[in-house]
Amino acid sequence: MSRKNSKKLKVYYLPVKLTHFQKDLSEILVSLHAKSFKASLMGESQAGHNRKSDDPETHSYPKLSQRQLTYIFDSNIRAVANHPSLLVDHYMPRQLLRMEPTESSIAGSHKFQVLNQLINSIRFRDKADTPKEVIKCAIIAHSIKELDLLEGLVLGKKFRIKRLSGTSLYNEKHKFSTLITDEPTTNKDGTPNSLSSTSSNSNSTSYTGYSKDDYDYSVKRNLKKRKLNTDDWLFLATTKHLKHDQCLLANYDLDMIISFDPMLEINLPALQLLKNNTNKNIPIIKLLVQNSPDHYLLDPEIKNSNTESAYLNNSDHDDDDQEYNEIKSSLLYFLQARNAKVENYDIDYTKLVQYCLDGRDFNSFLPTLDLMTLDKTSKNFSGSEFWQAQLTKLHYSAAKLPLWDSPLDIKSYQMELMHRAVIRLRNIQDEYTEGTTPLNEKRFKENQRQNKLDAIKHSVGLTFKRKQELEKSINDSEKRYKHAMTESTNLDNKMNALVKNKLELENFRKLCPETISSEQYLEKESALTARLNQYTETYVTLSGKLEALEEANAEKAKHNDELRSKYQVESSKAAESAQTVKALQDSTKSLENEVNGPLTKFSTESLEKKLECLQHHFQSLKARNKFLRNYVNSMNRQYDLKNKNNVQVEKSAATGTRFRSTRSNTPNYT
Repeated sequence: MSRKNSKKLKVYYLPVKLTHFQKDLSEILVSLHAKSFKASLMGESQAGHNRKSDDPETHSYPKLSQRQLTYIFDSNIRAVANHPSLLVDHYMPRQLLRMEPTESSIAGSHKFQVLNQLINSIRFRDKADTPKEVIKCAIIAHSIKELDLLEGLVLGKKFRIKRLSGTSLYNEKHKFSTLITDEPTTNKDGTPNSLSSTSSNSNSTSYTGYSKDDYDYSVKRNLKKRKLNTDDWLFLATTKHLKHDQCLLANYDLDMIISFDPMLEINLPALQLLKNNTNKNIPIIKLLVQNSPDHYLLDPEIKNSNTESAYLNNSDHDDDDQEYNEIKSSLLYFLQARNAKVENYDIDYTKLVQYCLDGRDFNSFLPTLDLMTLDKTSKNFSGSEFWQAQLTKLHYSAAKLPLWDSPLDIKSYQMELMHRAVIRLRNIQDEYTEGTTPLNEKRFKENQRQNKLDAIKHSVGLTFKRKQELEKSINDSEKRYKHAMTESTNLDNKMNALVKNKLELENFRKLCPETISSEQYLEKESALTARLNQYTETYVTLSGKLEALEEANAEKAKHNDELRSKYQVESSKAAESAQTVKALQDSTKSLENEVNGPLTKFSTESLEKKLECLQHHFQSLKARNKFLRNYVNSMNRQYDLKNKNNVQVEKSAATGTRFRSTRSNTPNYT
């Protein structure tokens, strides 16, 4: 597409494609209009042979002419290219539009997806690189119904919305104020500004009947009291409203325009007035569906070729209107090129928005939107094979659509359109059911697998719990075993001591049997005496050792008491020292806070600045004194200031008297 004019006017065409839903609805429209559109191309006289002449007039509504059907065909194709909901010609509740999710709104239209990316790029832009903090953007739609869908899309986003055409879905009470607090007191023509006159009137000295106070009632003060809102603005309008009201956008100082209507004329008085008021080139972003009727009409190269229009001019029909011929040519091109493969362009919408806000040209980064070149075989539309080949298989249907070959009125047209759309939706539901059946089976198998995993995890948990209980019982058993072994060792030691005592008692008993003779008694008595003496010596020795140990133990106990008292004294001193250290730390911390506090820091900074100023002043005085000394020395060198007259002048100046320096009668004062 040629962009010579668009580059000058800052117009950017963004390529948009059709979703599967939009393509299927387009095929439904083609199946309804194929025969009538062929008749409009071939002429009324040739089309009459395709209809039965003896059909009874059973319709309560008047039949639609081929010209009317062509206009309806063109209107519906354009509506489907914008959004599938625009094809439904009935009242849509506003509550439903407000409740519709954004994902559902943008899923059926690629235009809405691109718009969503654009407004998200505006919302989440880098404000540090943007000269203006608040961006004002206008969105231009074809109709009020399309504007309702667009408002439903942007509702809930962090934007201030102002509806300029039609009634708003939800009034958020956003008021756009044209007052600016930094305005000058006079206008460009020299007249006083209304804002300054308001403030001057509030401070006037005219008598009002009330006592004068110092309260400022001006508009500036009221604006300062308000909380500054930095949310961006979105203005919603239609092309028709923009054509009839040239002052529609004049007072909003727009930064950007996003047009859903690619046929929006740049030379509209409203846009020219807006450009003159803002004194800047406002970028206009147009969303254009590739290989659509709008694309055909906007492309100058295809327009000037007139290959199809030349054929139309040679046909026998009465439709000589240029606009009607252009509509037919654009629809014919759309029929031939709608199944062509469309490239997916990767456009950086964030960079595009940034370039638009900075006033730079972005056309070099956009793809070239050229129409698809048609071959000669695709232009042979006089035969019926062409029309049957033009109908493609729907994305969610098992068969091709049949061509409609009967007269139509407005009611039968809407009924048939609704019927085929409902069939298409049923096919979607069938496809959804077929697709969800294996998915449900896989979900069921996955649930079973997850249940088995849960059972395994449960059994693993129980096993682990039993293992922990066994480990606990083993640890308790080991502790009890160690305790039993310790007690057994103690009992063995006691048993050995008792056995030893028993042996000694038995030996002692053997020394004095019950029946013994006197001679044996004397022998045993001497042995007993020797043994008793031995035990006595052992007792005395052990008693001495015990007394020595008790004395040593008493001395150690006394020493321990002294150490304990000393420890108590030292611990009390340490506690006092710790309290003193803590108090010193707290005082040090408080002093540091005072030193680092704002008041001390401010006073310190002020004193430092004052010291710096005094140092500068001292340096300046020092330099001045040096200059004066040098000046006096130079004057003394040049002039003899130390003569008698000068000495007399200096003395008189010191005493405050006058003297006669010459023979003149006029006194000279110094």
